[in-house]
Amino acid sequence: EDIRRDAKLERPFIDMIAAIFDDIERDPQPFQDCNHRTAMHLGRFIAFEFGYNLRYSGSEGERLRERWPDMQIGELKKWISQHLVALKGD
Repeated sequence: EDIRRDAKLERPFIDMIAAIFDDIERDPQPFQDCNHRTAMHLGRFIAFEFGYNLRYSGSEGERLRERWPDMQIGELKKWISQHLVALKGD
């Protein structure tokens, strides 16, 4: 529902991804397991839909996961922006 609302409001997709990260990874976590993985996959999907790849290594993902609980939304947006790579067009 949040994604649909954000799309209708035409929020910047980086803000949408940061909100997803914030909503899914933080307490209360919506799933028993895999909240981090679910948030990252959904974030990658949203980035792809806007023509970007959210690219990071496994070790970078682990570093983010360790810092995530203490990061402010602005820090999440910065991290996302630093890891976006434009997809090549035809």
